[in-house]
Amino acid sequence: MIDKDTTPLDALKIAFKRECETYEIYKKASEVVEIPGAREMFKFLAEEEEKHKRLIQQEMEKEIYKEM
Repeated sequence: MIDKDTTPLDALKIAFKRECETYEIYKKASEVVEIPGAREMFKFLAEEEEKHKRLIQQEMEKEIYKEM
């Protein structure tokens, strides 16, 4: 996992992977849940995960450019 030898880019990659996994969970829940309020909540949470993915992606790009 993450330890003292983990680079910032490695940590961002781990975070990005988890955001992707969580997005898929919320997205699937929004598609199968029958309660309208719960469906909307899961859609909202999936959208939030998308935002997190974009932010992490931006940070990964910054880290990649630092290494060049």
